[in-house]
Parts: sequence; C-alpha cells; structure tokens
Amino acid sequence: PALRESVAGMLRGQRGLPVSASNICVTRGSQNAIFLVARLLARPNYKVLVEELTYEPAIAAFQSCGAEVIPVEMDDSGLDVDAVERACRQHRIGAIFLTPHHQFPTTVSLRPDRRLRLLELSRQFGFAIIEDDYDHEFHFESQPLLPMASYAPERVIYLGSLSKLLLPALRIGYVAAPAPLIDALAHQASLCDGMGNTLTEDAAAELIDSGEVRRHARKA
Repeated sequence: PALRESVAGMLRGQRGLPVSASNICVTRGSQNAIFLVARLLARPNYKVLVEELTYEPAIAAFQSCGAEVIPVEMDDSGLDVDAVERACRQHRIGAIFLTPHHQFPTTVSLRPDRRLRLLELSRQFGFAIIEDDYDHEFHFESQPLLPMASYAPERVIYLGSLSKLLLPALRIGYVAAPAPLIDALAHQASLCDGMGNTLTEDAAAELIDSGEVRRHARKA
C-alpha cells in the first residue's frame, strides 16, 4: 500500500496523471507488467498492434497469451498514425503497444499531433493504448512531453518502472489504469506472485517520498 500511494503521488506531481493508489498495481518490473496486461486483455481472435521496430519480449508476451501481433510502419517521426488507421479498418484491433517517450529502439519521441490523433483513433475504433514509459526520467535537450495517459487516462494503460532508474535487480514496475482494470490485474498478479516483496517495496516508497528518487534522476 505504501508504494502504491508513493507511485500515485509521483505520477500526479511529475507526470500529470490523475491517479490515486486505487489506480496503481505494483509488478515485478515492466516485463511482468506487460505480461499481466497481455494476459488480462487476451481473448479469442485478439489482435495487438505494435511498432515495426519494438521491444521483442513484449511481442513474446502478447503471443504467449494467444494474441496476434501486427506490426505498424514507422517513419522518421516514429509511429505512422495513418498506418494505424489503415490497420484498424482491415482488422478488429484490441490494443496497441507503443513507447512514445523514447521509441524503443530508435529513441524518437512521438509528436503531440500524432499522440492526439492516436487517442482519437482509440476512441473511434475502441482499442486500448498500452503506453510503456520505461525511461521517462531520462531526457537531455528539453523537458519530456507528458505521457499520453495524462490526457486520456480512461483509454491508456500506463506502464512504468523503477528498475531502470534505481537498480535493475530491484524488479519494481507498475501499471496505472482505471480502478476496475487494476483490480483485475491484482487478481492476475496474485495467481503467480502472492505477496510481492514488502521490504523492497517499502524501501522504494521511502526513497520516493524523501525526494531521493528525484534527486538521483537529476544526477543521472
């Protein structure tokens, strides 16, 4: 509970997400979060769009849960949103998985106009957006754009991690989403990881609340 409160406060204050602890599910790193979301959304004939170049373990997670993964073209500005619309008109799409802050592996940031159009397509065609914000704290030339989840929390399943910022072995990720979906995710997590690791989670909460995580991010 302490870490869920701390993560919610961090997301509200630093990333503009309108969330509380009831909107947070703690996971064993971001890969575990991807798998739990994939398992929760999976159903017969489920189709997921991904960027043409993307994080291969995410593809494996969706495929292991029975989803058909469809790659979408990219250009110099990242995801081609016109190609997303064409795919939606050809298939019944359940979700799209993307990395808009720093596209993995090209590092291109998705432009604001493309983000807004993607959200409109999500509303029009009824698919969920799975936003993997794996390195939000890292930026160089300017402040990062707010996550897509900050302006459409009802349509975006937001994934984040403390492992990449603090310590890979920490294995702490999180999902921010509407409360009913978080309840369902928590049930999925309880089937494979009943108690989590309270010691490391409480320690991480203390690092967030004391400001140490933010100080460390600035130094990094």
